[in-house]
Amino acid sequence: MKISLLFLTSLLCANLFAAQEDDYPQDSVFIDLEETSENQTIVETFLVPSESPLMALADSNFALENYEQALQLYNEIDKFTSNSVQDFELNFRIARIYQEQKQFEKAIQFFKKSIQQKKKLAHYANFYIANCFEKLEKTDSAKTYFELATEVRNSPFYWDSQVSIAMSLKELGDLEGSNKVFMRLLQTKKYSIRKTEFYFYIGENQLALGNREKAITAFYNGIDYEKGKTYSLKCYETLKKIRLAQEEPFTKEERIKIIKMLVNFGQYSEATTQINRYKTLHPKFENQRIAYYEGKILAKKKQHLKAIPILRNALEMSPSSGLASYIQLQIARSSYALSRVNGIDEYLKFSKNYPNHSKSEEAIWKVGWIHERDKNFQNAASVFANISKSSTSNIALNSRFREGFSYYKEKDYSKAISVWQKHLKKKLPSFDEERLTFWVAKSFEKLGEKSKSDSIFMEIASKPFNSYYSLKSFQKMFGSLPQISDSLKASVKHSTEINDEFLLEAILITELTKKEFGEYELRNYYKQNRRNPNKIDQLVAAYEKMGNYGKAIRIGITLTKDLVNGTIQDSTSLWVYRINYPQYFKSEIENFAKIENLDPELVYGIIRRESLFQEKIVSHAGARGLMQIMTYTGKRLAKSTKLEGFRNDWLFESEISVKLGSHYLRILLDLFDEDFEPAIASYNAGEHRSKQWIEEFGFEDKEEFVENIVFSETRNYVRAVLKSYWIYKIIWENSGKI
Repeated sequence: MKISLLFLTSLLCANLFAAQEDDYPQDSVFIDLEETSENQTIVETFLVPSESPLMALADSNFALENYEQALQLYNEIDKFTSNSVQDFELNFRIARIYQEQKQFEKAIQFFKKSIQQKKKLAHYANFYIANCFEKLEKTDSAKTYFELATEVRNSPFYWDSQVSIAMSLKELGDLEGSNKVFMRLLQTKKYSIRKTEFYFYIGENQLALGNREKAITAFYNGIDYEKGKTYSLKCYETLKKIRLAQEEPFTKEERIKIIKMLVNFGQYSEATTQINRYKTLHPKFENQRIAYYEGKILAKKKQHLKAIPILRNALEMSPSSGLASYIQLQIARSSYALSRVNGIDEYLKFSKNYPNHSKSEEAIWKVGWIHERDKNFQNAASVFANISKSSTSNIALNSRFREGFSYYKEKDYSKAISVWQKHLKKKLPSFDEERLTFWVAKSFEKLGEKSKSDSIFMEIASKPFNSYYSLKSFQKMFGSLPQISDSLKASVKHSTEINDEFLLEAILITELTKKEFGEYELRNYYKQNRRNPNKIDQLVAAYEKMGNYGKAIRIGITLTKDLVNGTIQDSTSLWVYRINYPQYFKSEIENFAKIENLDPELVYGIIRRESLFQEKIVSHAGARGLMQIMTYTGKRLAKSTKLEGFRNDWLFESEISVKLGSHYLRILLDLFDEDFEPAIASYNAGEHRSKQWIEEFGFEDKEEFVENIVFSETRNYVRAVLKSYWIYKIIWENSGKI
């Protein structure tokens, strides 16, 4: 529902603020700001519980943090309400506004009123009342209301409230009680990632109680080298202060654990300081682990020539220790960084010495891959064959393909066919089976046996939506994508109206509280109704109304596996694929695709793979928004599109993300003469790498280029985007030749 603020303000409340041009979507409520040709701001809001324009305007003001205007409107609405549900919503909204304005006493008053009107949702109000008391530093009252909130054991914030209770007890001085709650939290899987934080607070409590040794134990336990970086470092710093206060050095055990944590979290300077301190305190005591970390730090800094002799010395200290395998593996990695030939020798040595190591198979695979890149195809095939025999892992599955592909690249197509057909006699996952079968057909094609190759391609194409390979096969046979009749397309209906009371309540919870609280309810709904298409359609509509498109698509992905067998034969299967491959942000995508002369389906495919249409997502590498653009790339693209005053948070704006991402796609397609494969690979890994792969492997055959992509992530990415591109072409419009 789109509501013109200019129209509504003139109709309902003159002179209320319209959205400013530099307003941006808030995490609590999903909104989208556009500018019309008349420079009139329009607000699209997905979380309007009533169709009342007045309520919509009030909610829009709340979303834009125009709290005074929102309050004014809610008070107007309050005069016309006549049922407890609406009274609950209004009082809860008003309470949330006062909470945002830090008027906590007033917030508590209205939260309490909401409890009287809808006791079923009282635990939500209790949770926020407790938060308000926390802000007022009324810890005892906060503890009381957190306890009330946790009376509903399966509520979404049960354990969050337990954390708050532990902190409240800490503030009230009941340190023993606080530690008991923290210890109970340490036993729950939900909070395994926060264990360093809880140990830190336990340590603080023990220190305050005068239990120095127990505090040291807690801080030591809180030093974790895999997760919880912030509190691991806090535990380390606090433990260091305790030791310094008594002029005590760390114990050997403490220092070694600290060094491991510092190395794993990239704190190389501090780790080096602790290593040097260890050497000073124990000059005659050689420690293999200390030497390993010293070498590893140098390797992380890409100083491999310095790292290797230190690592070899560490290995000689105790060749049969549990750490020896990791030292040998680091030697192999550093050797490979300096020379492929040396890398082969060291990886083989590692796999021979430690055949049962979790990284042994990966090391052997690396050897095979090096041989393949160096065009030693017989050696590569031999290595991959050995891996294929010994395991059913993903590496082994990939090795079954690369064994045959090594012969294919040597142009020994008959041998390639023989290898792949041998592996196809075993039970393989659907994707791997289609991959090998596709390349058997390609090999027969190379041998000039067209009837055999066509027969195999036809077999794969019989379930065209299974994979990249099945859609490729269909196009090879028919010269176009599968067609779906207009009547079938017209028969698919997806409801945007929600009439399920449970879902309406979940949406309300999401709007009034926190996003994850409503999602908790929606997850339960999915578990109970996953086999009911009508209910699932309503659930998808609910996620869409909340702007949570990623969850809607994940439902489609699951349904595709459960209900569809690689074909679209009826309205139900087409409905499933449209949930899986939706057209969210259609106006932005089609607009900028037209400007950049792109197929909009390609932009849909990129966005689906990059972000699942989630505007606010940030990758581990720092890429942002729908099209996952890095900051430095965003600045460059903003300059080339004459978008002045670029700010990093703009990348979370759907319109800007699609504008810049589409422009980047156009640059890449121009660079690679409109060839999708290297352009898509470049979007994931950078254009310099696609150029390098073309130079190394050639581009005479597009399917070969995809299989030659060095990074498995990029290889999978290209296949996934192309599959999405083709499916979008099929299910949303009449497809032509590709």
